[in-house]
Parts: sequence; C-alpha cells; structure tokens
Amino acid sequence: AMGLATPTALSVGLGRLTKMGIIVKGKNSIQKVAGAEIVIFDKTGTLTSGDIQVGQWHASNSSAKEIALALAQNSSHPVSQAVRKFIQNNNGETSAFQLSEVRELAGEGMSGTDSEGNHFYLGKDAESRADAVLLKNDEQIASIQLEEHLAQGSLEAVRQLKEAGLRVILLSGDRADKVARMAEQLEVTEYHSGVTPDEKYRLISKLSDEGQTIMVGDGINDAPALQRAGVGISFNEATSIVKANADIIFTAGDRSDLPKLIDASRKILQAIKQNLFWAFIYNVVAIPLAALGFLAPMIAALSMAFSDVVV
Repeated sequence: AMGLATPTALSVGLGRLTKMGIIVKGKNSIQKVAGAEIVIFDKTGTLTSGDIQVGQWHASNSSAKEIALALAQNSSHPVSQAVRKFIQNNNGETSAFQLSEVRELAGEGMSGTDSEGNHFYLGKDAESRADAVLLKNDEQIASIQLEEHLAQGSLEAVRQLKEAGLRVILLSGDRADKVARMAEQLEVTEYHSGVTPDEKYRLISKLSDEGQTIMVGDGINDAPALQRAGVGISFNEATSIVKANADIIFTAGDRSDLPKLIDASRKILQAIKQNLFWAFIYNVVAIPLAALGFLAPMIAALSMAFSDVVV
C-alpha cells in the first residue's frame, strides 16, 4: 500500500492534466508547482498575444522596408514576425535586398551586412521612443510603433494566482512606459522593464533564493531563465529551444490553464499525503494485531490486500 501511494496518485493526476492539454515532463515538477510561491511572467507572446501588429511605420530611406524584411524573415521573434507580416502585406512576399552575416542578437534584435559593407540593425534602441528601429551604420532610417493585446485568459490567470496567494511578477525587455501600462491592465504591482536575457537569469536566481519559483515564457530569450527557475512553463507555439528547456508545456495556449495546473498539483500532492497516511496507519494498527495473534493468517492476508484497494 505504501509503495502504491505515490505512483498511483501521480499517474491519475498526470493523466488528467494531459487531457486538459498540460504536458508535464518530470514527476518532480508537480511537487514544485504545488509548493510555488512566486510566478514570473515574460510579457511579449506570453501574457500578450503573439499576434503583434505594426501600428505606425516612419522611414527616411526608400529601401527601408526591403532591408527590414531581409532581417525580419530570419527570426521567429514576435516583433520580427509583426514587421515581416506588415511589409509583406504592403510590398510583397520577398525582399530583393541581399544581406550576409544575418544573426539574431538575444534580447535585442537582428543584424546583417550588405555587399558594400554597410551594417544594418532591426530591434530595440535605448535612445529611441519607438518600439523598434532600423539602423544603417548606427543611423536611424526607420522607426516602428507596435500594437499588442492581452492573450486569452491572461487577466483571469493573474487574478486567480493572486487570489491563491502567489506573488506575481512581470518581466520584459520592453520600454518602461509600455511595461507599466501592461502591468496596470493586468493589475500587477511588481514588474521589471528593459531586462536583458542575462538580467532575467540573475533575477530568477535571486527570486529562487526567496521561494519556489515558476517562470512562464515562450521566446528564445527566456530559455536560460526557464531552466534556472524551479519550474519552467511554456506553450506549444513557442520555439523548439524554449520547449526543450521547459518542464511543462501548455498545448491549448490558454493562460488561464496555469491556475488550474497549480490547483491540480496541490490536489495531487494532497492525495499522495492522504494515501501515505492511511497506508502507514493501516499497517501500524494491523501488524501488531497480527503479531499478537488477534488476526488469523487468512484475515491478515485479506486485510493486506484490502489496504491496496483503499489506496
């Protein structure tokens, strides 16, 4: 009975979570989720929908859109995808602008070089009020303002987590004013803006020393933080490297599934404790009775088998 107490409850619990669209990779994750005290959310693509749109585009160079498309089409980041969709809807599917050495700068943007040695960059710029900029040799040739909305279930998830007594924190590499507005919508009082991937990792390390942490993210920039947190959670639409680093994956993509996961994990842990208690008490009482001759061997054997049924 004591040997069955934990695996039985875990098997049933994990099976029910799978039916809910929640894939748990490690059995230890359930205990960590049940004991969680702090939940840290990335903003873009996690609490906001991945369908970010370009609201305003201002350019001083006639080739700006082709250059931006040549950079953006090499990245799966939501901002790059928003730029790509905007340009393709207005200017066609492909860019004739040729770039070499195109690479993604974690937490910043995309960079590349043309045949004449000009360096181009698409991404965040600390000196600009725009959400993203396009630079040519460090000179701004376009500015981009983005529009994003809360993902399905985000507000409900945050409210339920707070009601459950968890500390909710918002992290983002975005500008302070945008993060502050999003935090206000979500009714979150603790948030950090302009955070790089390295800073996210260090902050998660610090928070993990204060209590059991859950990190929820879906971008390549979140991978180190997901791995460092007590439990890393991602979504099915996230990049492969993020899902590889996550302990739990939500296949449905509904953010309100997170409170359900925490509630289910606590119930699974409670079931395990109840099973262990009854199995232990059952044996503590029955073994002395059998040893002292108060239980006939046949009754003792049936009682032992019945204890498994009780669990």
